[in-house]
Amino acid sequence: MNGDRAGGGRTGPPSLAVPRGEPLPLVPPPPETFGNYLGATNAETVARLVTAVRVSLSHDARLPLLLRGPRGSGKSHLARAFVTEAHAGGGEAVYLDLGALGSETACALLAAGGWGRYACLALDGIENLRGQRAREEALLSLLVDTGGGGSGLFMTEAVDGEIGKGWILPDVVSRLRAAEILHLKPPNEDERRAIVRAYFVARRMPVGENVLAWIETHAPRDLTSLGALSAALLHEAERRKRRITLGLAREVLRSMPGPERGGDL
Repeated sequence: MNGDRAGGGRTGPPSLAVPRGEPLPLVPPPPETFGNYLGATNAETVARLVTAVRVSLSHDARLPLLLRGPRGSGKSHLARAFVTEAHAGGGEAVYLDLGALGSETACALLAAGGWGRYACLALDGIENLRGQRAREEALLSLLVDTGGGGSGLFMTEAVDGEIGKGWILPDVVSRLRAAEILHLKPPNEDERRAIVRAYFVARRMPVGENVLAWIETHAPRDLTSLGALSAALLHEAERRKRRITLGLAREVLRSMPGPERGGDL
């Protein structure tokens, strides 16, 4: 991010870099649930996941679930909601963010065994494992470990062509193709605005409809980018002790490095 420098002759928006150690907003985000996943576009898929959790808690035999969708469509929200719902039903459940784990850690965890004892297991972002034999072998070990139906396995994968594209091990590909495949569609305009509005309301920082309309018109449309913008807006408003206005929204959006960073709403 660029900012003014004395004697440099450069102009631009002030740098919004956050100093290390500065406190984050005081209101924590609410836990992800199926109930606060907004968007009727994917209502049938969400309903299927609710049913899948109940079946998992009953320990009935079932296929693993593979949820595929574009970047920022809410896959991580639903993976965490899957585990939240299982906990609420009294089951043991685990959520693993494979994008955040280092490759060595992910391989060690997946290959450790014993995953079949959990009622529900959510692997978020399995695309982070494909293309490297050691990672794929660790995933295959887990798929075999949970293949007897004792565990409700829920996986998410960013859409990148047909199922199995980019994977090395044929056994992994065949198991992914044998899973129950669910698809997420990106939210429409009204749903995106409702999601951003709910983000700020949940953190006790309501935003005017004029600001929401401006964000919808000028910001990237995917939820990952909107999540990064919303988090930056919230932080700057808290840091400056001011409301989120159109001026602040413009300033923050200009300062952001691009849509590749941030987290889903």
